[in-house]
Amino acid sequence: MSKYALNSAEERYQPGSGDQALANKLGIADAEEMGALESGLLPLLTAFHFFLMVSRSSFSLVLMN
Repeated sequence: MSKYALNSAEERYQPGSGDQALANKLGIADAEEMGALESGLLPLLTAFHFFLMVSRSSFSLVLMN
């Protein structure tokens, strides 16, 4: 059974992944490697998003004063 449950005409898996890794520009076919990459990037993206939101809020407050 595939890790991903997609219902799309554009559903594509990385060749050699055994339908375990979605097609990606990095060419990662190993499901464990993709999982580790996704797990490592999620906290970074969350922190970056939080930083952007705080920065925009601070900038808006400066403009309002």
